[in-house]
Amino acid sequence: EQDLTNVSLRYASFSKETRWPPDFDGTKHALFGPGAVFHDEDLSGQELNGTDLHGADLTGCSLADAELVGVDLTGATLTKVKFYSADLTRADLSGAQLSHAAFSNATLVETNFAGATLTGADFEETDLSQANLTGADLTGCSYDDETRWPEGYTPPALSDD
Repeated sequence: EQDLTNVSLRYASFSKETRWPPDFDGTKHALFGPGAVFHDEDLSGQELNGTDLHGADLTGCSLADAELVGVDLTGATLTKVKFYSADLTRADLSGAQLSHAAFSNATLVETNFAGATLTGADFEETDLSQANLTGADLTGCSYDDETRWPEGYTPPALSDD
């Protein structure tokens, strides 16, 4: 058995199959994996392709320019997360809480937002044409003439605020 007492595991990835020593608390080591918790941290540029982050809470974090290809964020709390220019190709955000998240210039090819809460999200200059928005709540979201929507999808009306 390894002694991890003085080992820095900050931002290391783990999965549900990872076996930890008894009484090990991964949240104290800032690990990326299912149920991870980070609040208001700058995680810009992180390479997390294929990471299992289902149920994670990343409230207020910046994931600008992050590599999130195929990441599992199902059921995650991603309120006010900044995904500026992040690559979310084939990411699964189904059922995620994404209120007031910002996706300007993000890559959202085959991104799954099914059943996600995207109220007040910012989609300005974002291509959603290949994203799955089935059952997603986009009430109060913002977008512009550069925003591209899936074929046949009618975006919510913009508010006059």
